[in-house]
Amino acid sequence: MIANNSLTNNEQVDEWDVWGEPDNFWTGTYSQWIEMYRRTDSIITSIIPNAKIIGPEFGFGACNFDINSILQFLDNLYSVGTTISGVSWHEFCNPEDVPIHVQQVRDSLSVRPWLGNLDILIPEYAGPANHTIPYWNVGWLYYFEKSKVDWVSHGCWDENDGTNSWTNCQYGLNGLFMWDNITPQPNYWVHRAYAELDSNRIICNSTHIKTVALAVKTTVIRK
Repeated sequence: MIANNSLTNNEQVDEWDVWGEPDNFWTGTYSQWIEMYRRTDSIITSIIPNAKIIGPEFGFGACNFDINSILQFLDNLYSVGTTISGVSWHEFCNPEDVPIHVQQVRDSLSVRPWLGNLDILIPEYAGPANHTIPYWNVGWLYYFEKSKVDWVSHGCWDENDGTNSWTNCQYGLNGLFMWDNITPQPNYWVHRAYAELDSNRIICNSTHIKTVALAVKTTVIRK
């Protein structure tokens, strides 16, 4: 129904994620999960032949990134005659770990040419403890750029300002605004500045992995 509606309503879907965080929320067997993926891929591509299916979208919420579980998923899909367009997982812990994880995936794919040239996507990043803190988000953006991933999307969590409680999955656009969807949070200005960058980049390297950039403000006093 969702695939049909995307055509009927002319709402193009860039990537189709079949099941978010199966390592946390799948209650069936492993073979049932693979079969579910195979059937879903078959159904969606019968409606939209050029649809891009991604996975496995593991959460790795306990900072337990495991390349072997991703490769097992890819190999098992291939064994049942199904391939996907992109490899996806979530990053909720340390921005500086992203390049290591991405390189592990790229190295593993390089010895599996039968899987094709897969995109690398991180549909959720930034954990609940720091997802609205500006300098953490500068770090995330820095390491995503360094990793040259194909696509990322900020995670969303519950918030509280001392008076109101809300989920920024529904209000505030993943923590860019307050619950009223109008008042910018500090994190908004990080993403606005990033969105307004042109294609030029100045490379900043540091011997400390948590120091990715320095900023200064110059005040000019004219007499």
